[in-house]
Amino acid sequence: MEVKAQLRHLRISPRKVRRIADLIRNFNVEDARLQLEQLPHRSAGPLKKLIDSAISNAKHNLGVESDSLYIKKLTVDGGQTLKRYRPGPHGRAMPIAKRTAHITLVLDEGKKSSFISKQVKAVLPKKTQIQDHIKESVQTTEKSKAEKDQIKKPKRDSVKGASLGSRVSQIGRRMFQRKAIG
Repeated sequence: MEVKAQLRHLRISPRKVRRIADLIRNFNVEDARLQLEQLPHRSAGPLKKLIDSAISNAKHNLGVESDSLYIKKLTVDGGQTLKRYRPGPHGRAMPIAKRTAHITLVLDEGKKSSFISKQVKAVLPKKTQIQDHIKESVQTTEKSKAEKDQIKKPKRDSVKGASLGSRVSQIGRRMFQRKAIG
């Protein structure tokens, strides 16, 4: 069963909203919500609210759980354009087009594979691999501590009885004095 939700007269340009809508099209509803929460774009908030509204419509009207819903269709169309003016050169008025967007969302029930959860499962290793990795890292840190204790500090390079660091500082003092040494 299809569930439909609309958002009309959104005061964001349709072109900017389409960028975000293309990211979540054909996603599972939960994956789309997670994706929108992480995006910094201004249009992500209204899209997330629209998805929440469609989910609540499905629960209330049809009694469908959100686990089985996916985004079947998501269209972003241009709405009414508000015409405004700003001052231009020589006393002229320059037009500004403030665009609005109409968003239509259709959710459908069906087992659409979870895109994000598949990626997470592919990246995460199995539990035994994690435990082995932890053991190896503990052993390497213990070895590195033992090696650091065995390594002796190198001797300073000496030039005419003074270390290299003090020699450089003496040169710097001579070069940057205000009065010449006579």
